[in-house]
Amino acid sequence: MEDLRIKLIKETEEKLKQAFSEDNLIIHLSRLISELDSMITTLNNRFLMLGDKVGEVNQELLKKMQDARLKNFKQLEKLMLKNCPRLTKTAGVELGANLVSQAGSIKKLAMMASSKVQLLGAEKSLFRHLKTGAKAPKFGIICLHEDVKNAENKGKAARVLASEISKAVKQDYFGK
Repeated sequence: MEDLRIKLIKETEEKLKQAFSEDNLIIHLSRLISELDSMITTLNNRFLMLGDKVGEVNQELLKKMQDARLKNFKQLEKLMLKNCPRLTKTAGVELGANLVSQAGSIKKLAMMASSKVQLLGAEKSLFRHLKTGAKAPKFGIICLHEDVKNAENKGKAARVLASEISKAVKQDYFGK
Protein backbone atom coordinates (compact mmCIF):
# COMPACT_ATOMS: atom_id res chain seq x y z
CA MET A 1 0.00 0.00 0.00
CA GLU A 2 2.84 2.36 0.85
CA ASP A 3 4.54 1.62 -2.49
CA LEU A 4 1.37 2.56 -4.38
CA ARG A 5 1.10 5.79 -2.40
CA ILE A 6 4.72 6.74 -3.23
CA LYS A 7 4.19 5.87 -6.90
CA LEU A 8 1.05 8.04 -7.10
CA ILE A 9 2.80 10.95 -5.39
CA LYS A 10 5.67 10.77 -7.90
CA GLU A 11 3.23 10.66 -10.82
CA THR A 12 1.38 13.69 -9.45
CA GLU A 13 4.64 15.60 -8.98
CA GLU A 14 5.64 14.83 -12.57
CA LYS A 15 2.28 16.00 -13.92
CA LEU A 16 2.57 19.23 -11.93
CA LYS A 17 6.07 19.84 -13.31
CA GLN A 18 4.72 19.41 -16.84
CA ALA A 19 1.74 21.69 -16.18
CA PHE A 20 4.02 24.48 -14.96
CA SER A 21 6.87 23.85 -17.37
CA GLU A 22 8.69 26.75 -18.93
CA ASP A 23 7.38 25.61 -22.33
CA ASN A 24 3.85 26.23 -21.10
CA LEU A 25 4.84 29.62 -19.68
CA ILE A 26 6.32 30.58 -23.06
CA ILE A 27 3.14 29.49 -24.83
CA HIS A 28 0.84 31.34 -22.42
CA LEU A 29 2.93 34.52 -22.43
CA SER A 30 3.06 34.46 -26.23
CA ARG A 31 -0.72 34.16 -26.44
CA LEU A 32 -1.22 36.82 -23.75
CA ILE A 33 0.99 39.29 -25.62
CA SER A 34 -0.91 38.58 -28.83
CA GLU A 35 -4.23 39.22 -27.07
CA LEU A 36 -2.90 42.42 -25.50
CA ASP A 37 -1.73 43.61 -28.93
CA SER A 38 -5.19 42.98 -30.33
CA MET A 39 -6.92 44.80 -27.45
CA ILE A 40 -4.53 47.76 -27.63
CA THR A 41 -5.09 48.10 -31.38
CA THR A 42 -8.87 47.89 -30.99
CA LEU A 43 -8.93 50.48 -28.20
CA ASN A 44 -6.60 52.79 -30.12
CA ASN A 45 -8.86 52.64 -33.18
CA ARG A 46 -11.97 53.34 -31.14
CA PHE A 47 -10.28 56.23 -29.34
CA LEU A 48 -9.27 57.71 -32.70
CA MET A 49 -12.90 57.58 -33.84
CA LEU A 50 -14.03 59.33 -30.65
CA GLY A 51 -11.35 62.04 -31.04
CA ASP A 52 -11.61 64.77 -28.42
CA LYS A 53 -14.13 62.82 -26.36
CA VAL A 54 -11.41 60.43 -25.13
CA GLY A 55 -10.91 61.15 -21.47
CA GLU A 56 -7.92 60.74 -19.21
CA VAL A 57 -9.40 57.51 -17.84
CA ASN A 58 -9.35 55.91 -21.28
CA GLN A 59 -5.82 57.10 -21.97
CA GLU A 60 -4.74 55.72 -18.59
CA LEU A 61 -6.31 52.35 -19.44
CA LEU A 62 -4.42 52.23 -22.74
CA LYS A 63 -1.15 53.14 -20.97
CA LYS A 64 -1.67 50.38 -18.37
CA MET A 65 -2.27 47.83 -21.12
CA GLN A 66 0.88 48.93 -22.95
CA ASP A 67 2.87 48.67 -19.71
CA ALA A 68 1.46 45.19 -19.08
CA ARG A 69 2.47 44.15 -22.59
CA LEU A 70 6.02 45.41 -22.06
CA LYS A 71 6.30 43.65 -18.69
CA ASN A 72 5.08 40.37 -20.17
CA PHE A 73 7.38 40.76 -23.18
CA LYS A 74 10.40 41.16 -20.90
CA GLN A 75 9.40 38.00 -19.01
CA LEU A 76 8.95 36.15 -22.31
CA GLU A 77 12.34 37.36 -23.50
CA LYS A 78 14.03 36.02 -20.34
CA LEU A 79 12.34 32.63 -20.76
CA MET A 80 13.21 32.41 -24.44
CA LEU A 81 16.86 33.34 -23.89
CA LYS A 82 17.10 30.80 -21.06
CA ASN A 83 15.38 27.89 -22.83
CA CYS A 84 16.15 28.43 -26.50
CA PRO A 85 18.81 31.10 -27.06
CA ARG A 86 19.69 30.01 -30.61
CA LEU A 87 16.06 30.03 -31.70
CA THR A 88 15.65 33.47 -30.14
CA LYS A 89 18.73 34.76 -31.97
CA THR A 90 17.57 33.30 -35.28
CA ALA A 91 13.85 34.08 -35.19
CA GLY A 92 13.52 36.77 -32.54
CA VAL A 93 11.64 36.64 -29.25
CA GLU A 94 8.05 36.93 -30.46
CA LEU A 95 8.32 34.83 -33.61
CA GLY A 96 10.29 32.16 -31.74
CA ALA A 97 7.67 32.06 -29.00
CA ASN A 98 4.87 31.93 -31.58
CA LEU A 99 6.57 28.97 -33.27
CA VAL A 100 6.85 27.17 -29.91
CA SER A 101 3.19 27.98 -29.28
CA GLN A 102 2.09 26.71 -32.71
CA ALA A 103 4.13 23.52 -32.29
CA GLY A 104 2.96 22.90 -28.71
CA SER A 105 6.39 22.74 -27.06
CA ILE A 106 10.08 23.24 -27.71
CA LYS A 107 10.49 19.47 -27.98
CA LYS A 108 7.78 19.17 -30.65
CA LEU A 109 9.28 22.08 -32.58
CA ALA A 110 12.72 20.45 -32.41
CA MET A 111 11.31 17.19 -33.76
CA MET A 112 9.72 18.88 -36.79
CA ALA A 113 11.22 18.92 -40.25
CA SER A 114 12.09 22.37 -41.54
CA SER A 115 9.38 22.06 -44.20
CA LYS A 116 6.78 21.73 -41.46
CA VAL A 117 8.30 24.64 -39.52
CA GLN A 118 7.99 26.70 -42.70
CA LEU A 119 4.23 26.06 -42.84
CA LEU A 120 3.38 26.49 -39.14
CA GLY A 121 0.44 28.84 -38.94
CA ALA A 122 -0.70 28.15 -42.51
CA GLU A 123 -2.77 25.08 -41.70
CA LYS A 124 -6.00 26.62 -42.97
CA SER A 125 -4.42 27.39 -46.35
CA LEU A 126 -2.80 23.98 -46.49
CA PHE A 127 -6.09 22.17 -45.91
CA ARG A 128 -7.82 24.43 -48.47
CA HIS A 129 -5.09 23.43 -50.94
CA LEU A 130 -5.59 19.74 -50.19
CA LYS A 131 -9.38 19.96 -50.35
CA THR A 132 -9.98 22.27 -53.31
CA GLY A 133 -6.69 22.29 -55.18
CA ALA A 134 -6.05 25.97 -54.44
CA LYS A 135 -2.47 27.24 -54.51
CA ALA A 136 -0.25 25.62 -51.87
CA PRO A 137 0.99 27.93 -49.11
CA LYS A 138 4.70 28.74 -49.17
CA PHE A 139 4.99 29.92 -45.57
CA GLY A 140 3.12 30.41 -42.34
CA ILE A 141 3.91 32.74 -39.46
CA ILE A 142 7.58 32.97 -40.41
CA CYS A 143 6.45 35.56 -42.95
CA LEU A 144 6.56 37.98 -40.00
CA HIS A 145 10.38 37.80 -39.95
CA GLU A 146 12.16 40.74 -41.56
CA ASP A 147 14.19 38.48 -43.88
CA VAL A 148 11.00 37.07 -45.40
CA LYS A 149 9.08 40.37 -45.40
CA ASN A 150 11.81 42.18 -47.30
CA ALA A 151 12.74 39.34 -49.66
CA GLU A 152 12.07 39.49 -53.36
CA ASN A 153 11.38 35.73 -53.45
CA LYS A 154 9.45 35.21 -50.22
CA GLY A 155 9.03 31.45 -50.71
CA LYS A 156 12.77 30.87 -51.01
CA ALA A 157 13.51 33.20 -48.09
CA ALA A 158 10.93 31.34 -45.97
CA ARG A 159 12.52 28.00 -46.85
CA VAL A 160 16.01 29.23 -45.90
CA LEU A 161 14.75 30.79 -42.65
CA ALA A 162 12.80 27.65 -41.73
CA SER A 163 15.97 25.61 -42.20
CA GLU A 164 17.95 27.98 -39.95
CA ILE A 165 15.19 27.94 -37.33
CA SER A 166 15.02 24.15 -37.45
CA LYS A 167 18.77 23.84 -36.88
CA ALA A 168 18.73 26.40 -34.07
CA VAL A 169 15.89 24.80 -32.12
CA LYS A 170 17.43 21.35 -32.52
CA GLN A 171 20.72 22.66 -31.11
CA ASP A 172 18.84 24.29 -28.23
CA TYR A 173 16.81 21.21 -27.36
CA PHE A 174 19.24 18.38 -28.01
CA GLY A 175 22.34 20.31 -26.97
CA LYS A 176 21.21 20.45 -23.33
